[in-house]
Amino acid sequence: MSHELHIEPAPRRGLDADVWVIYMGNNEVVGPFGAGTVAARHDGAVDLVDPRPYAVGSIAGTYARYPGIGAVLPAMGYGDEQLAELGATVRQAACDVVVIGTPMDLARLVDLGHPSRRVSYELREIGSPTLKDVLDPLAQGWKSALRPAGPA
Repeated sequence: MSHELHIEPAPRRGLDADVWVIYMGNNEVVGPFGAGTVAARHDGAVDLVDPRPYAVGSIAGTYARYPGIGAVLPAMGYGDEQLAELGATVRQAACDVVVIGTPMDLARLVDLGHPSRRVSYELREIGSPTLKDVLDPLAQGWKSALRPAGPA
């Protein structure tokens, strides 16, 4: 299996850009190998800005609960309060561009205060095992476990 990286068209910012990378929910655990980080490095980002010192509200709480997240900003939801905290966190920092690695284009939902680029990825199977090959045995086990027991 492999994956494809989709980078929103935009001019290169140069090799000295300071970049923030935003992920959604638990996707930040992929850290240096997530679509946002890979795209930022691909486009020449030298430094990923560490958002932890700028975090407010529930974002600060997330860093406290999960200190291993690293230098990526977890978008913990799309509610009004969460988006306000995300915008406030991002606007406080000096960076050249924000790389958005979330399913939703956050720049359409909140003022980030910086130029942004959106990236995504998709699975492209090239050989085996395929994702179906890996998941089918697990799915069969889950189905069996969920079936109600027969009459006693």
